[in-house]
This record gives sequence, structure tokens and C-alpha cells, in this order.
Amino acid sequence: MYREELKLALNGALRDKLTLVNKGFVQALNLRFKNASEYAELAYADNLAETKRLMQFTREMQRLGIALEPDRLSGGAERAAPDLQANVTEVWLSDLKLANKSLAFLLEARKVIRATNANPLDFFWLDQLIQETTQFAGELESRSHGVYSFQAGDRTLEHFLQGVDGLDERLLVGKVEVKPAESKSLLVILNTVLHNQFVAIEQFFLQGFALENYGYKAMGELRIRHSLEEMCGAFRTVQHILLLGSVPSSETHLRFRIPYRVMVGLDVESAIKYDLELTKKLMRNLVQAEIWAKTRSPQPDTHELVSFLTRIEEIRVKDLYGQLETFLESGEDSVVNGQFDTMLTRWAVT
Repeated sequence: MYREELKLALNGALRDKLTLVNKGFVQALNLRFKNASEYAELAYADNLAETKRLMQFTREMQRLGIALEPDRLSGGAERAAPDLQANVTEVWLSDLKLANKSLAFLLEARKVIRATNANPLDFFWLDQLIQETTQFAGELESRSHGVYSFQAGDRTLEHFLQGVDGLDERLLVGKVEVKPAESKSLLVILNTVLHNQFVAIEQFFLQGFALENYGYKAMGELRIRHSLEEMCGAFRTVQHILLLGSVPSSETHLRFRIPYRVMVGLDVESAIKYDLELTKKLMRNLVQAEIWAKTRSPQPDTHELVSFLTRIEEIRVKDLYGQLETFLESGEDSVVNGQFDTMLTRWAVT
């Protein structure tokens, strides 16, 4: 019973932290495009801090032997889409709600652990995470009332934008191409593409940690790369939505939307199969979205974006089939390139 209660609590917190990371980056771009640069930098700093907490938290769950299952334990129910906001106050309130949910799960986990008379030193990381999440929630509460503390960090949103692949300079100046009313149905399709990218970002990220933990470090490194590729794709999608004069939202098209359920394999074979299944869904839905855009949208940039994203998924499907075949034949991993350790070092994850 103890293990099951702890598993539920920690995976609940994991789910909310994954959502915070995805939505935080999008909201930072929203604010930057609206020329609210100072607030955008706050949102971006939040995103970086939450990303580090997410990585360390994932590592600690693995040390406890807790499977990474943020959605498997929900009884089959689909997770709600991220509550994306563009208004400054609403951004803080939306993030505050999610931070408080995550905090409640962390406090429940600590309660379960204390009931077992475990050594407190073994769970110092949990107390620290609770403290940091409490401070984060307090900061968000203050901001929602107009009280701010602006501190410039070493890594800024402006620095990121200057180096990101696929940046359209119009994003930096806040230029709007068309009126939102002219592209309503198109925007729903693009928001659906973004929704699907969120699912892929999270699943590949967690699979990377899981595969590395199973001793298949090269496969883990590849999954982290897949997650980063999906992040880059999400950036391009958000950028395009902004340049169409709208903001990303949770309004999606059921025909093209992938259910928000991240599946992490409990062994290497199931991990590859889950990723292959997800990638095939991403590719099929992008192909359908591309056909829809070509027949109903006058926006050539949209066709080019969806076509670009589709090609990435097509290549990944072939790679995953080859990876599955190699594993089933020999059970061997590829050559480790050190990217996983580099990532952990970069984020100061122990």
C-alpha cells in the first residue's frame, strides 16, 4: 500500500510539473510577442527553474524505484490540455493553480514517507523540492497582485531567441500578418498540432530517462534528442500562430488530436513500441492536417510548416522501426555519445 500511495503522489506531481514546463515556454513567447519583454523574461526564468526541478525530481523518482507513469495511473482518463494564457495576470494565476496542485501531491508524498519511519536524510531532496515549489507559488501569488521582483539571470529569453533555429524576425518586432477572424479554422488545426507536440515532448523526455535507467544510455540520449526536436517544432508552431495574429490556446480539432496520455515503457521493448506508436500517430495526423491546410487555407507558410514537421516524423518512424528490429535481434544498444551526461551537468542535476 505504501508503495502504491507514494507512486500515485509522485506521479501526480510529475504530471503537473511536465505541464508547467510546456505551458511556461509558450506563455513566455506570448508575452514577448506582445512587447511585454520584462514579464516574458520572468516567465522564461520560471520555465528554466521548473525544468531543472523536473529533471532532478525525475532522477529522484528513479532512485526510489518509482516508475515514471504520469498518465497511466489516471484510470484511462485523458489529461486536460495545458491552460495557455497570454494576459500577464492570467499567466501567473494559471501557473499558480498548477504549482499548488503539484505542491499538494508533494506534501502527500512526504506524509506517506513519514508514516513509514524512513530516514529523513534519504528524502532531503523532497523537502527541498517542497520548499522551492512553495516559494515559486508564493512568487506567483505576489505577481498576481501586481508585486514583482525582477532579477536578470544568466540565461535570458532574448539570448535564446537569437540562437534558436527557425526564428522569424517578425516575432521579435511583434508584427501581425492577418486578423484572427480570417484564420479561425486554421488556428484550430495549428493548436491541435501544438497539443500533439506537447505529448511528444513529454513522452520522449521521460523515455530518455527511463531507457538510460534500464542501461540503454544511447537510446536514452536519442530520446532526449527527439524531445528537443519536438520542442523546436513546437516553437515554430507557436511562432506561426502568433504571426497569424492569434495566441496559442487549448481549442483543438478532435479529428487530428492525440489523446493526452504519456506512455513510458516499463522495459526497453515496450518503450520503443510506445514511441513508435506515438510517432506514427503524429505523422498520420500531420499528413491529414497538411491535406486540410492545402485544400482550405490560403496560407503557404502553413503548408510549409506542416510539411516540415511531417518529414521529421516520417524519418523518426523509420529510425524507430530499425531500432526495434536491432534490439529484438541482438538486444544491443548503440554507441553512447555523452549527451545525456552533458544535459544533466548543464542543468546541475545530480
